Formats: sequence, structure tokens, C-alpha cells
Amino acid sequence: MKDKEQKYKKIILDHYDMIFRLCCSYVRDAEVRKDLLQNIMIRIWKVLNSFENRSSISTWIYRLSVNTSLDFLRKENKGKNGKNHIDINEISIIDESKNVEENLIISEKIHMMYKCINTLTFVDQTIITLYLEDLSYREISEIVGISEKYVGVKLVRIKKKLNRCLKDHYYECQ
Repeated sequence: MKDKEQKYKKIILDHYDMIFRLCCSYVRDAEVRKDLLQNIMIRIWKVLNSFENRSSISTWIYRLSVNTSLDFLRKENKGKNGKNHIDINEISIIDESKNVEENLIISEKIHMMYKCINTLTFVDQTIITLYLEDLSYREISEIVGISEKYVGVKLVRIKKKLNRCLKDHYYECQ
């Protein structure tokens, strides 16, 4: 039991930020996000002994977190349109080497990108979120349960959708 507790603590320490970002990408409401985060943490504890080292621990945690999130959202969103919204207010990137004006422009571009990501389906949001987390196509394919080749195809399609969306928003602002 002590060994499981230590392993669990290490996993949470090493992966908490990633899990939290994933929760932010799936759930807009802070209270619901806390519930999702708690569900993921409980799920990790429950299945920790089933990890078989067939993939990296990070890939396993991502897959478990994504699947738990999707199950959670299916229950939360019964009867809704199947789309989800990233809370763009939770996303803040400040580059200390840039001045306030440059950071504001970058922040606006990032917020616009996430508004466009919000138009995607759960699966597409998952794929692009994992891609933005710098996971390889192989890792994404293991997490999402599709072939590596199909990850590449999906990413090309997702990027085209995002480019169209960004162009549309750009022209709206002109």
C-alpha cells in the first residue's frame, strides 16, 4: 500500500499541470472542472496497479485522463450538441521579454485560436490539445485509439478548419 501511495504521489506531482490543462480544455465552469479533476485523480488511484508498462506512464496518464474526461462530459452533456468549450480565461501566456503591448497582441491571438478550437468536436479538440502539448503522433494515436496515419490526416483537417476559422474572425475584425 505504501508503494502505491508513493507511486500515486509521484504521478500526480509529475502530471498535475498536464491533467489540469486537459480539464481546462474540456470544461469551462470552474466547479465542474474541479469535479472532473477529482474524477481523474480517483480513477488514477483505482487503476494504478493495472499499469503494465506497455506505453510510457505519461501516455497512460493522458489516455486515462482523456477517457475519464470524455465519459464525464458524456454524462454532463446528455442532450447537448456534443461540443465542448475551452475556458480561454484560464489561458495566460506572458513573455517577460516582451512589452505589455506585444503580450496583449499575443494573448489576443491565443484567445482567438482557442475560440476556434471551441468550435471543434470532442475528439478533434482532444487531438489538437494533445498535439499542442507536443505529444508525438504515436502517443496521440495510443491515447485516442486511432492509427498514427489517421492522426496525421485528422491534424491536417483540424488545422484547415482552424485556419478557416481564424481567417473568418480576422475579416470580421477588419
